[in-house]
Amino acid sequence: MSVETQGRLPALLPASSGLRLVSPGARAAVGGWDTLSAKVLCVGLVTLVFIDWLGDYFKNPMFTAVGRMARAGLLAYFMFYIMRTGPMFWKHGFSFGRPLFVLALSLFIYAPLDREPLAGVYFYARILYWIAATVMAYRLLRIGALTIGMVEKTVRWIVFVAFAFTLAYMRRPEFETDYNASAYLLLLTLPLLLLKENRSRLDVIFFSAALIGIIVTVKRGAVLALVLSTIAYLLVNLYVARNARHTLRLIVIGLAFLAIGGMTAMVRWERIQERTTQDKLFDPEKAGSGRGRMFRRAWDGWVNGTIVVNIFGNGNRAYLFSHPDPNRRKPAHSDLFTFLHDYGLYGIGMLLYLHAHFALLLWKLVRRRNIMAGAVAFSWVSLIGMNVYTSAVVNPNQIMMGLFLAVVTAELGRPERYRLRLVNAGAPPAPARQPRPLPAAGTT
Repeated sequence: MSVETQGRLPALLPASSGLRLVSPGARAAVGGWDTLSAKVLCVGLVTLVFIDWLGDYFKNPMFTAVGRMARAGLLAYFMFYIMRTGPMFWKHGFSFGRPLFVLALSLFIYAPLDREPLAGVYFYARILYWIAATVMAYRLLRIGALTIGMVEKTVRWIVFVAFAFTLAYMRRPEFETDYNASAYLLLLTLPLLLLKENRSRLDVIFFSAALIGIIVTVKRGAVLALVLSTIAYLLVNLYVARNARHTLRLIVIGLAFLAIGGMTAMVRWERIQERTTQDKLFDPEKAGSGRGRMFRRAWDGWVNGTIVVNIFGNGNRAYLFSHPDPNRRKPAHSDLFTFLHDYGLYGIGMLLYLHAHFALLLWKLVRRRNIMAGAVAFSWVSLIGMNVYTSAVVNPNQIMMGLFLAVVTAELGRPERYRLRLVNAGAPPAPARQPRPLPAAGTT
């Protein structure tokens, strides 16, 4: 690190940690390995979204195989970086590293006990992929190798690819019956798009594209999560801001949500009416594309088990094999019921541990009247909805939530004078803090 940079930055991390905290303007001090890792992360995320969509659209197994190999290669790279900078996920101040480590370690123990060990390992690798990417993203953000600008460009490219392929997929007949398109992926990008206080016209365009891409699919779970998350975002921000300017801005955002949602709903009104008939909402056999029946089978498989099953579950991917007909075996489409059936009360504890960290983060941000609180509320409510209504934790696209958590926690870990956006939106500015003493010679 240069002498000029040392004079501007406190040494918040020990030299032996493998990471150095730098200001957003001091990227030149970051090593080439870290810069390369940031580029691999950003390009890899976008490329995988594109490859996955090619496989889904053309139904070509070649694209599926390429996507799996690419994801395996990225996972190996992510894990190598983590081992090089510290194997404990919570190292360097990453608070969400603890629940993610518990989740990764627990499922690692369960994976070899799968009825189909190779499939169980692949299932585990899909989860470890987004967890490892989250941990690496946080560390790269902390040292300045990964910047907010790079994250924004990555999210925009992902929204563009997902939105374009969703519109293209609408022309296929299976779109109306059994495909989520990119509804949940786009939902996961919204907290990152909402994180900025001052949005450009380009931000508004991508934000609108994500909203349209969610609503046009008429996927009830995604739309419901969008509505509830938006309400949470507006309410939390109203409490945090508490001034006329921010209130007016939130009203405009709320009206934009309604306008875009209303216009999109008008285009798809016939499909909306078909998807919201009484039997498809309240009939246990038909509601949620049969989710009521799946949830009941998962519950019965857990509650009727032994005490060991009640505590530790029936085993990795056990619900998938619970149906007697191999041709009708499907996932339960719910993290809540899948984890209860497969991992018992211990599995529910893993989910609650993650949600407890979300609640703690939101409480801290609201107490400090931090402008990021609204986006965190949006992300948390979305996760709650997806945990109930779909299999979110086992989906590699959950990396978008992980990237969001990495940005927020890394931002809070910066010295106040290096934070990238207004923190105390409604409170008077804090008095200037005296600079810390310079680190000893030879340290970083």
